[in-house]
Amino acid sequence: MIETWFEKYVELIYKYILFMVKDYQIAEDLTQETFIYWDIGPVKVSQVSGTERLSPMSLTITSCIVTEL
Repeated sequence: MIETWFEKYVELIYKYILFMVKDYQIAEDLTQETFIYWDIGPVKVSQVSGTERLSPMSLTITSCIVTEL
């Protein structure tokens, strides 16, 4: 499941993070961290049903990770 999310959302998440942090290397690192969080965090990708909820949820999780800097 995480592989499917990665393929579908990696570009969106990376661009979103890059917009927030303005640094390519940090954006890459945080993008990886975001997908790791989705795989082992408290709300796993497999627990979310319905593809319409995936994009807003992914951006919320990403925002939280970036603001933890």
